[in-house]
Amino acid sequence: MKAVRWVMTGLAVLAALAIATVVVIAHRDRVETEERRVRAAAGAEASARTYAARLAPAFESGPQTVDSLEALAKGTAVHVVTAARKEASVQVGVMADVLYPGGWSSAQATVCLLAELSRNGGPVTAQVSVVPCLRIPAVTTRAETFSVG
Repeated sequence: MKAVRWVMTGLAVLAALAIATVVVIAHRDRVETEERRVRAAAGAEASARTYAARLAPAFESGPQTVDSLEALAKGTAVHVVTAARKEASVQVGVMADVLYPGGWSSAQATVCLLAELSRNGGPVTAQVSVVPCLRIPAVTTRAETFSVG
């Protein structure tokens, strides 16, 4: 009987260790995935801000179309560019995505920026802010021309 108790106690200890190991591994995986997501989001935002920095000089040189604005996105993670007029300014919506390993599969970090370009008696300036993706302007026609006046 004593031997059976020792075996049962040993099995219970092994089961507890196995459960604890699974919990620790799962927790570590969640923490690492979150760290990867944060790094990916920071990379997406940096890429979108790099693109946004190109907007003011582009509008300074003349009117832009959606095609010309998309051409500025080369070399960045930006894949959606929309534009809309807002009174005397132009709003350009930017969406950037970066894939990262997220647990059992890959995941995607998405960052959206809204750049409002205006001219107040001087050069074109851009006010850039991170916004929820629902706030970027709706897709416009490719033929429409935008200028900051």
